[in-house]
Parts: sequence; C-alpha cells; structure tokens
Amino acid sequence: MRTVAEDRAVSAAVQDVQQVSTFLVAEPDPATVAAFVQLVDERSPRRVGALMPDGSRIGSGLPDPGDPDLVAASAGRAVDTTDDLGRLLLSPVVTGDGTAVVAASVPYADLRAGVVPAWLTLGALGLGLLGLAVLAADRVGRWAGRPVTDLAEVAGRLRDGDLSARAARGGPAEVDALGRAMNRLADRVVDLLRLEREQVADLSHRLRTPVTALRLDVDLVRDAEVADKLRGHVDHLVRTVDQLIAQARRGVQDELVRRCDATAVVAERVRFLVRPGRGPGA
Repeated sequence: MRTVAEDRAVSAAVQDVQQVSTFLVAEPDPATVAAFVQLVDERSPRRVGALMPDGSRIGSGLPDPGDPDLVAASAGRAVDTTDDLGRLLLSPVVTGDGTAVVAASVPYADLRAGVVPAWLTLGALGLGLLGLAVLAADRVGRWAGRPVTDLAEVAGRLRDGDLSARAARGGPAEVDALGRAMNRLADRVVDLLRLEREQVADLSHRLRTPVTALRLDVDLVRDAEVADKLRGHVDHLVRTVDQLIAQARRGVQDELVRRCDATAVVAERVRFLVRPGRGPGA
C-alpha cells in the first residue's frame, strides 16, 4: 500500500514536470513561461518550480541555490531523490536560451496519503473474513460431527439390546459408509438370532419323540422302585431341556439387559415382614 501511494504521488509529480517542460520548449516568452509555472505551482498540491537559463527562479519547488542536486540537473542530468521531507524530481530542459531545470517537490505526507485508511480497511476485511472462516468451520464441524454423535448413540442402543436401532444416512462419505456397515452388522445379528431361535424350536420338536419313547419304556419296567427312579431322571431331563429351550427363546433385550424393579422388591419384603404372626424377633 505504501508503494502504491508513493507511485501515485510520484506519477502526478512527473506529469507536472512534463507539463511545464513541454511549455518551456514551446513558449519563447519568459513572462508567459513565468505566469504558466506560477499557475501550475498554485493549482498543484505539489510544489512546482523552474530555474531558467538566465538564473531566475520561478515557483516554489526548487531547492536552495548551490544544492548539489540542482547543480547536477543544471548540468543536464535528471535527478530523483528522497529525503525526510519528501521526494524531489529535477528534470533538465534544453531551450533556445540554454538549459532550464524544472522541479517538482512531493511532500512526505503525499507519499503516504491513504495508506493508514487502506491498512484499516484491509485489517477490517481480514477480521471479517476470519470471522466468516470461523463461522464456516463451525458449521462444517457441526455437519461432520453430528453424524458421528448419532452413530455413537445407535451403537449404544445396539449394545443395550435394541436391535431395531439403525444409523441414519448422511454426513461425510466416511461416516456414511461406517453407518451403512453398522446397519448391515445389526441386520446380520438379527438374522443370526432368528436362525438360532428356529434351530432351538426345531430341537424342541426333535426331543419330544425320544423323551416320549423314554417315558413309555419306563412304564414297561416292572420294578416299581427302578421305574420311579427312571421317571425322576426323565422328568429332570424334560425340565432341563425345557429350561434350555426357554432360555434360548428368551428375548435379546431380556438377555442383555437385566432390570430390577427395586420398588416391587422392597414392597414385597415389607409385606413379608409385617404380615400377621411375625414379630420383631421372628
């Protein structure tokens, strides 16, 4: 921004110098030249001046007499120098009467004009863009994080035995692929459990026939003591098989999550302790 401001100010000074130089070459009347240089000096925000071949000074842009830069310009060398006060342009112009020097002095303030407002504008623009970037990052983070949170919730429900839980489609491609894989896994678990229940049901039907045959064989035993013992074994076998079948057929929710109604348990214990016939020392 400093370079742009300086180039803008120097370009305007160069135009002033070229304008005066062209008039010096085209106008032979010294009075008209002096009036023109004075007019340019008054209207320009820069200081413009001319050192005529006869040594007369016009305008306010010339350095002090004897200045090395002014001497070099009078010798025919263009000068462009910068100091703490600003920038000085000296351009030699060859006229019919000799070599004149056209000067334009640019104050330091003009070289930095508009730089601070431009910096403030760029700073505000940068802060605005940063705020928009943070807002966009927050939105993108929420968009990417919400499917992961939902996926974790679905995984927790599946862990607790809710096999109806499924991950919703959406979100980043990787998360969406993971959700589809989890849904397929849940479907596979449901299929395996259904197959297991079907196999248990088939097993119960298969066991009915041999157990029934066993009962009939026990009835044929003539020794009553041995028959009673065998019937006890058969009954125990039937109960064991029934328990295994019932346990296998038990719902997944009941198998994975065992809940206890503490209120009902405490109420039952209180009724047992306060029922008639039981004293404090019972």
